[in-house]
Amino acid sequence: MPLFAERGPLTLDPEIEKLAVANLEQETCEMRIKIESLVPPIEHISLPCEGILVFNKKERELSILAIKEDSKEKISTSKYSESYPTIELDLLNKTAFDITMAADVIIKCSTDSITTRDIIAITIRFSGRIGFDIETPIGEEVILVF
Repeated sequence: MPLFAERGPLTLDPEIEKLAVANLEQETCEMRIKIESLVPPIEHISLPCEGILVFNKKERELSILAIKEDSKEKISTSKYSESYPTIELDLLNKTAFDITMAADVIIKCSTDSITTRDIIAITIRFSGRIGFDIETPIGEEVILVF
């Protein structure tokens, strides 16, 4: 019996679902984040710094850009595969999360709200799904996967 059985089905906040689906419908989508740390470190990037997640549906990739004074620098890109990119939510800090772009590339990030963090998590997890069909609602079976 699943652990959640005695509590009933998990449901997704309608606002979060609406915004995540809007992201998934776009060819490219950008979301602002704060980059807290990088593994491995990049010496010329001072942390923490502002950043942007770029979801590219056509290329099936996620890129992370650091915002420097008047420019943007791509610090990591990951093609969607069975293993990467992944996102792990911080259980203690509700606005923090780690994005694993490859076996040796982890980017610790945060956002301004729990809602934004959840939208990013859903967008990362579903934008790379092979054969993702936006007409398929994000429902109970999908949410229970993670």
